[in-house]
Amino acid sequence: DNYVRHLQSGLQIIEEYDHIAPTIVAAIQQRPDSEQILDLIYEEGVRPIVFLLDNGRQEEALALCLTGLHILKEKFLALTTSDPERIVG
Repeated sequence: DNYVRHLQSGLQIIEEYDHIAPTIVAAIQQRPDSEQILDLIYEEGVRPIVFLLDNGRQEEALALCLTGLHILKEKFLALTTSDPERIVG
């Protein structure tokens, strides 16, 4: 958060993440394969981001995080909302 907070659009990024992440997790938890999905997100998303952060590569970590968030929104929220702004916005 500290790195992102100081970016020009940092507060907007943090607010969107704080708003959308719980909704994505809730949508995943309703699926019968939720444990496998969450494990995959951890292995292919969280761990690489932590690695980048641990190595001082904040910009790359943020890019990976935002890309992952976009993919998760498209995959899991497209089926649970009729508000197109929430899906692609």
